[in-house]
Parts: sequence; structure tokens; C-alpha cells
Amino acid sequence: ATGAGVQELFDSLFSSLIDTNENGGIPPTNNLPNINFTIEQVEAINRLRNNKDNFERLGLRHNCSKEDVLAAYKRLAKLLHPDKSDAPGSEDAFKLLLNAKTELLNRFDK
Repeated sequence: ATGAGVQELFDSLFSSLIDTNENGGIPPTNNLPNINFTIEQVEAINRLRNNKDNFERLGLRHNCSKEDVLAAYKRLAKLLHPDKSDAPGSEDAFKLLLNAKTELLNRFDK
């Protein structure tokens, strides 16, 4: 969705196709791209980036409780923490997550 890594993916794909052709149709295993993130991480990053509403960013209803906000934050933080996620855009998404949590929790303190 962001275009991050697309050129590298195509370069790797074409290189693998050429190597496979030169190797008699047997695909090499050493040129395959190493992907260290899940579709769940990518979907969470996209939801955090694309939604303007903090409830939607965290996957919550507008009538949720403070505990719901904290639980959603904890789940997404485990998934996207930059120290644990190699998914492209996880750092920016984690910042959006922190901001969304803070703003939602401030509503409960008023």
C-alpha cells in the first residue's frame, strides 16, 4: 500500500526468474526475499495510517471503555513495536498508535 520495498521485490523476482532459467528450470532458494513480517502487521499499519478516527485506528467502537482502549493498545503494541517488527512503516504506525491511545484515554480523564 505504501510502495515500500516494491522495487526490491521486483528486482529479486526477476533475478530469480533469470537464475531459474539458467539453472534448467530449477528455482534457486538463496535469492528468495526474506520477509520478516506478517499480513496482520501490514493490515494494522494500514489501519493506523488510513483512519483519521482514533477509535477506528484501534479497532474500537465509540462507546468503548478505558479497559477496551488499553487492551487494544496492548495488542497492537505487541504487534508493531519497532524493536520487534520489521514491517515497513511500523515505527510511524507505532507513533500513531501511541497518539491514538493518549487522545482516547484523555477523554476518560475529563
